[in-house]
Amino acid sequence: MKSPALLGEASIKEYLAHVQLKGAGPETLKMNVAGLKFLYGVTLDRPKVAARLPWPKVPHKKPDVLSGTELEKVLSAVTSPVPAMALLTTYGAGLRVSEACRLRAEDIDSKRGLIHVRLGKGGKDRYVMLSERLLVALRAYWR
Repeated sequence: MKSPALLGEASIKEYLAHVQLKGAGPETLKMNVAGLKFLYGVTLDRPKVAARLPWPKVPHKKPDVLSGTELEKVLSAVTSPVPAMALLTTYGAGLRVSEACRLRAEDIDSKRGLIHVRLGKGGKDRYVMLSERLLVALRAYWR
């Protein structure tokens, strides 16, 4: 119950330890640190205090990769051809859902084996590999 302007580095670290002891995960702790860095670095104009606050380590999980039989089960559960092809393309090329929804026929470069992804994450264009199996499936769908 004190003004943040009166608190020092020890009080801030004590608060973060309290948040962690309450069971907050690394993502929540990271948000708290970001808020404190902004409060002390910008609002209170105490950049030295903000600079000393360490960023917590946030583990990055790798996505699960389906086996061939698991993928076949998922695809066989989708009966309509349009969603099935969207799902196959998304998984086969490693696209995000929003990227797959924006694909057009002219984005498929079968000669070079590439898919042009427009306005991907961060609004950036990129190219992804087009596998031979996916190309065969896309051609069958197009017919």
